[in-house]
Parts: sequence; C-alpha cells; structure tokens
Amino acid sequence: MHMKTSLRGVAAIVLSLAASTFADTIVAPNIPETSGLSTALRSLPRQYMEFMNGPTIGIPAGGDVNITGIRFRISADPQPSIGAPGPGVTWPPSPRSFASFQVQLSEASATVTGAVGGAQFPSSTAAYASYQDAPTVVTTYNNALTIPTGAFPYTTDGTLGAENGWGFEIPFSTPYVYTPGEELVLYVKHSGFGGTDNVFFANGDFGANVADAVSSLDNTGAAATGFSSPYIVQFTYSAVPEPTALSLLGLGAVGLIRRRRA
Repeated sequence: MHMKTSLRGVAAIVLSLAASTFADTIVAPNIPETSGLSTALRSLPRQYMEFMNGPTIGIPAGGDVNITGIRFRISADPQPSIGAPGPGVTWPPSPRSFASFQVQLSEASATVTGAVGGAQFPSSTAAYASYQDAPTVVTTYNNALTIPTGAFPYTTDGTLGAENGWGFEIPFSTPYVYTPGEELVLYVKHSGFGGTDNVFFANGDFGANVADAVSSLDNTGAAATGFSSPYIVQFTYSAVPEPTALSLLGLGAVGLIRRRRA
C-alpha cells in the first residue's frame, strides 16, 4: 500500500513539475477584434466550429506542445445585457451552468485544406465531421460546465480597439498535442444554460489564410447551418517533455521522497 502511494506521489510530482515548468498562453488567431459573438457560450443550445490557419496561432516552433485549456473574453463593444462598460463590471451576475459542454480539437480535413485560399470552409452547411481530420480528433472536454459569478471582466470603456481581460479557463481533461505551425480546428457543442443572457464574446473578421467559422442554432444536427465569425481565444499550453526530461524529473522526485523518509 505504501509503495503504491509513493508511486502515485512520484507521478503527481513529475506531472506537476512538467506543467509548472512549461505552462504558457497564446492568443489565437492573432487578428484584431472587430465585434462580438455569443454562440460558444450562448444561453441556448448551439454548435460552433472554427478553422485557424497555423501561422495565425503563433505558438513558437521548437517541438510539440500540449494545449490544456481555453479562455474567451467579452467583446469590447458596449452590451446592454452587461450594463455600462468600465472597470469593475463583470459577467455573469450569478453562476451559469451547462448540463453538457463539449470541446474538440483536431487538424483540418483535406476538404478544408484544399479549399480556395487553403484556410476557409468550402460550405456553410456540410457535416461538422467532414471538416475534421478524423484520426486527429481529440475530445478535450466533455462534461457539465459552470461559469462562476463574475468570471468575465469588462475592463474597457467601449473604446474602439480596446480589449477586455480574459475570462475563466475551461481546463481540458485531455490535452491536445499540437505541432506549432499546423492548422487547428476548434469544435464546441453545448446544451445552453437557459435564461435570456445574450453576451457577446470577442471575435474578428474572416480572412482567407487566417480563420473561418460555421455554426448551428442547435446542438443535435450533424451539419452546420451557416457561416459564422472566428472567435479570438486564449489557449493554455505546455511543452511536451522529452523522454529524457521526464526521466530526470522522475529521478528527482524519487530522490525527494527518499530524503523525506530519511
């Protein structure tokens, strides 16, 4: 029993050291905010898919990374549902709970990469699965989700070009292994949280070789029902440790346990 406990402790220490050593964030795609969109965190059931071209993601080259979480931010535009913009204003006024919330990341299918410009959805009504490269799809989050009270700060005064702070992180239960420079497809499907909230989150304009999006006014159909706008998000990521680095971390953790026993 003590040996199993110790081994679990070693694993926890190794993973903790790896995550804390390499954790970083990146804003993707790296385009100016132009408006707001509510789909991905809407009060009503929705589906949403976004294509991001590799160079617009901006994670530095140097080896694969684990994408471990995602954040959205409220659009800088004044929003009646939030109140007068300015420091100290936040949303939501009370928790908002989704019974189901799913996030998938993947590479793009040949249908997308072969489209005009190489970075746009060729149709607004095709099946979501047809836009994903099936072998690379990873369901990074698939569970209930609660947005805590005040999770999204409204820090701007509504000035054009201003940006609000990032909201709470949706932590992935399964990381997505991403190779810097590759394209990325983000898919979100959720149950909605009820009520009448219609808060808009930061997005930018579509552009060939930049980003594109499609969405549906439901969470049941297999196909999109129309074009949408690309969200601007923040990914949390960490370098995928080399096997040698993991071994050294493991040896260090074992040494730490031995010293504690001495």
